[in-house]
Amino acid sequence: MKRSVTLRISDSLHRECAKISRRKKMSMNAFLTESLMRIVEKEKQAMLFDAFTEAADGGCAEFATAAQREILDDE
Repeated sequence: MKRSVTLRISDSLHRECAKISRRKKMSMNAFLTESLMRIVEKEKQAMLFDAFTEAADGGCAEFATAAQREILDDE
């Protein structure tokens, strides 16, 4: 299901997003959706990295270090 959201951004940010989306030959909606998806994915990886750090503190250091290395390699 797709949802609509109202987003308040500055005029200058709107102009920059419009300029970039035109250059990429995509709608501003598609550009913003793609950009937000990248941000969310980075945040999910950061949260996973932090969870593995906590696991290492709990005594699973070898597993946590290997898992963190995989996350960093994906970036």
